[in-house]
Amino acid sequence: MTWRHFLLIAVTLAMLIVNGVLLGFEEVNLTSTAAGPVDLIVDPLINTTWRPDQRLTNFRAFGLPEEMVQDAARRAEEIDNDKERLTQLLEQDEALLSTYLCPRSGVPERYMAMHFLVTTRDVGGGMLERDVISFNRVVELPLQDWVDTSPVPAIYDQLELTESRRADATVMGVGAILTAREEDVFARNRPFGGVGRWSFNNLLSNEPDLEEKIVEYFALMHVLVELSSQPEVGICR
Repeated sequence: MTWRHFLLIAVTLAMLIVNGVLLGFEEVNLTSTAAGPVDLIVDPLINTTWRPDQRLTNFRAFGLPEEMVQDAARRAEEIDNDKERLTQLLEQDEALLSTYLCPRSGVPERYMAMHFLVTTRDVGGGMLERDVISFNRVVELPLQDWVDTSPVPAIYDQLELTESRRADATVMGVGAILTAREEDVFARNRPFGGVGRWSFNNLLSNEPDLEEKIVEYFALMHVLVELSSQPEVGICR
């Protein structure tokens, strides 16, 4: 065997080794890409029971502080007095509203209801502020224009479907949307950041009207979903 044969064998072996390494890298990359986000989890509140006797339990599960839990429960009892009118509002466009109040998958009711329970009002200087509708003044429940520019599903994914989910993720998510601070959630800015930077109290302190809006939203949303979920008479069928 001449030196040319040795050289040919050495070159062949080197090419096989290089190809093997490259294939190994390719396999790793394909596997990690196909797996997608590694921290996605099932929504722990996906099987929420929507009944009047579950309001306190649900408000606590949504992360409201105890004082706000009690306020929301009292407000829901007041809203109960207008059940007949609320039922009429729901029946005006059952097909559309059931899409948001009776989701079978994806983003759940507690977020989807914002699409027609949260509106905007002019606060001057060309600025719009989000607020909960005054349901006793409206004659219908239309979808609101602001949802076209708000990434509600992405907020839900970011805060609710991760291994690092906080116990007050829902109230923080709703608070972020009500105050149009979605970008702060994605950037993990205070008070939506990580350890030592996440604080519902800080969110409230910077938004004077937010506590009242959150209480109103959760109370109204819960009663509407209750009515929608009633067997036989509700719009969720």
